[in-house]
Amino acid sequence: MKIFSFLFLLLFSLSVTSQTTIVLQPDEAEGKDAKVFNIGSLQNYGSDIDFIAATWTFQGEPGTLRSMIQFDLSSIPAGAGIVDARLSLYYNFVSGSAGQAGDNAAYLRRITENWDENTVSWNTQPSFTNTNQVLLPKSTASDQDYENINVAQLIRDMLADPSHSFGFMFMGENEAVLSSMKFFTSDASQPTERPKLEITYITDPVQCLTLQPGNEGKDAKVFSLESESNFADDHDFIAAAWTFNGTPGILRSFIEFDLTGVPQNTEVLSAALSLYYNNTSSSEGQDGLNSAILQRVIEPWSEQTISWGNQPATINTNEVILPTSTSMNQDYTNIDVTRLITDMLADPGNSHGLSLRLVTEETFRSMKFATSDFDDPSRHPKLEICYTTTTSNHEIPFKEVNIQPNPFLNSFLIQDLVGKYNITITDISGKVIHTTELESTGNHIYVDQLENLPTGIYYVRAYGESGNYFQKIIKAN
Repeated sequence: MKIFSFLFLLLFSLSVTSQTTIVLQPDEAEGKDAKVFNIGSLQNYGSDIDFIAATWTFQGEPGTLRSMIQFDLSSIPAGAGIVDARLSLYYNFVSGSAGQAGDNAAYLRRITENWDENTVSWNTQPSFTNTNQVLLPKSTASDQDYENINVAQLIRDMLADPSHSFGFMFMGENEAVLSSMKFFTSDASQPTERPKLEITYITDPVQCLTLQPGNEGKDAKVFSLESESNFADDHDFIAAAWTFNGTPGILRSFIEFDLTGVPQNTEVLSAALSLYYNNTSSSEGQDGLNSAILQRVIEPWSEQTISWGNQPATINTNEVILPTSTSMNQDYTNIDVTRLITDMLADPGNSHGLSLRLVTEETFRSMKFATSDFDDPSRHPKLEICYTTTTSNHEIPFKEVNIQPNPFLNSFLIQDLVGKYNITITDISGKVIHTTELESTGNHIYVDQLENLPTGIYYVRAYGESGNYFQKIIKAN
């Protein structure tokens, strides 16, 4: 009974902000993309089917390839708030150029000058900015697709500054021989393999808050070999397992941002954490199989007294994994912590920042960033939160409904419903994942095409003339 009551109250408290999703996947006629090549520095490759970032040898001569793409964002209303934006790129299995190979981590960067698909060349390539750049990590397979790349902040930047926004520049992180990352362009003859941009937005007013504190910031590391020592003023925000004079030791870090600037009754649309490599301290940087975890801290702690021996408890709900580094000095920008921040605002009494630790605390592994005590303020940890303010909780009466099967794989039936219904699926943070309008067949509603829904817990709501219904569902593996 307690579980039912909690679910009922959760559904009452969910915001029903109207969201719109558009999918842009233009063809050869409508798409705008091109590659440029430093060996053919005057040539135009506007009709090429390779969307590529590579540095290779060509008859023994090193050469670099970059690519550009621009989507038409004019259908997004002025002032709209971007909830989510995902770019999907699909491996080009047709062309004979190198595919995913070498140390091929690459960047997507915002282009700041206009360019013409049919005339652009290496010598005339437009300028770009690394602000809010998105890193595509090193490939794990030679034919790897990169789907659902989070480019929400880049799209927000483009909409906020359209006179300096002309798509994405795609280029290698280090542009070192021999490295390559290759996908199809919009000129591909395979429609489903062309670059795809999916954007979800709202037209309600959106506000954004940037937190990047200086010495007033609250962060500290703890060290297993000095279990009673406090490291409040350290410049290393670090997660590591190393040896110290031959003895294995573990380092973890904690950070807490002041969220009081986010008003009550808000719906968090996005929250992005950026961590910047500390290039000044003598401790190890990004090294080894160093994937790490960000978790919500659920006990209070003091920056001036925290130590390994009294470190606060954490919870793994909605934890965020930072993948293994691809370079020793790698920054991790725009880490999606939306669900963690939503949890913190919903439960402030049990929310006291974030912890950083390794996934596997075995030597030799390290991930290191700058703290808010670092000398360069631009490299302090930064948290950007975008939200919309709700004026009421829209108390709509819901009745529980039977859904089969539950757990489900790719589809399910909502039993005993007749007529037309608006179906909404939300995750446990209240974020809308799927919406559709369906009509019953017999006495049930059939909901399908959920293959891409990640495994987890969700809530279904059905709105219709005969009433409003809900149920908790579980997506199985």
